[in-house]
Amino acid sequence: MEETCRLLLAAAVRVERSHPDGAEARWCLGRYYAELDRRFEAGFAPEASLPAPAQDLLPPRGAFLVASVDGRAVGCGAVKVIGPGIGSIKRMWVSAG
Repeated sequence: MEETCRLLLAAAVRVERSHPDGAEARWCLGRYYAELDRRFEAGFAPEASLPAPAQDLLPPRGAFLVASVDGRAVGCGAVKVIGPGIGSIKRMWVSAG
């Protein structure tokens, strides 16, 4: 029964390319930054990190992805191309609840 439930949930997950400045992407990144702020003893300041410019997360230089379940964003991640056939995962986050 538990395995069947996991398979049904997995079938409902949708992962789509999104613009990094889009509403869903910004919402996910806001949750991601808030989680980092809670986890780090000294907090987290996104402006002090090394962000990837939006153009680096759009084809052909990369991709920003948003995962959703039943139309609700539950995760995000980005891949930045750093060389032929080589990518770097940036800003990966999945909701805890």
